[in-house]
Amino acid sequence: MVKKYNFFFSLVLLAVVNYSCKKNVGNEFDIQDPMLETIEYDKTVYTKGSTIHFPLDFPEQTLKVNYVEFRVGDLNSPIILSSPHDGTLAPGYIDDRDHPTSEDARDINTTPLVERIADTLEARTGMRPHIIINVLSRKKMDPNRSRDESFVKHPDALNAWDGYQNFLKIARQIVIDNVGKGLYLDIHGHGHPKERIEVGYLLTPADLNDSLSNFYLDLKAGKSSIFAVGKSSPVKFSELIRGATSFGALLWDEKHPAVPSDQPGNQWPGSDDYFNGGYCTLAYGSLRGGSVSAIQLETSYKNERGPTVQETGGGAIARATINYFKIHYGMNLQK
Repeated sequence: MVKKYNFFFSLVLLAVVNYSCKKNVGNEFDIQDPMLETIEYDKTVYTKGSTIHFPLDFPEQTLKVNYVEFRVGDLNSPIILSSPHDGTLAPGYIDDRDHPTSEDARDINTTPLVERIADTLEARTGMRPHIIINVLSRKKMDPNRSRDESFVKHPDALNAWDGYQNFLKIARQIVIDNVGKGLYLDIHGHGHPKERIEVGYLLTPADLNDSLSNFYLDLKAGKSSIFAVGKSSPVKFSELIRGATSFGALLWDEKHPAVPSDQPGNQWPGSDDYFNGGYCTLAYGSLRGGSVSAIQLETSYKNERGPTVQETGGGAIARATINYFKIHYGMNLQK
């Protein structure tokens, strides 16, 4: 009987050790990616350094105004940046979004923050990332909600929503065509009491607050916007989220607090306010397949977006991104 129990215990121990030694294999990691739609775009228009305005630069559009812009980066850049909620253009002929659940607060200074991130990336890698900017006020159009949930009324605002999404699709396609894989960072601003960057992977607070073991977190890669990173990274999925090489931990290395990360009190949000990602993180990350992942960064005004901290904040995010690529993508972007 003792031998039988010892044999059974050995089998259980072997299974546990076997799991702990495996990286991101098994379960959803063995599922083949669905085929993503291939986006057609005019390669003579979307060239390095060009800025395309919507609807201004589209002959079929009658309005000669700029609602959304796509600043095309270096074609070999694997990085896409966006600023959806810092627009100030508020034409009187476009009705305000007045649904009771509509959020219309402006994420002040996220556009200049995106520009500072891009500046540092270009200085350190020799490649400028692709940038998508929403110029319209959030009171008129919110591109980080689904078309139905954006509660947009006016045809011009609906067209602007379509234009923003199309620019993101084209940017993702450019990355796929020229690099093969990449990362989309959707830059936002929060007003929560804790001055830290909230790193959103679409995982809910309940997913992240399971603090007893990383076992269950390792099984939730298929719910995240960085599913593709989880497949190729040399570390387990829980390490990607709150380990020493997670995006949050890399931000801490740059002296910018973030959650989730490996730092005590910041490994999970607990009962604190936390934004885990919106429509664009869902639509243009790798949750539904593909090789471009997405992370939503909710930045603080004090540490990243204020006029006197944008340069240091943008530099920190850029350096963390470069390190993230080196560790988890196996790509050394540093020139």
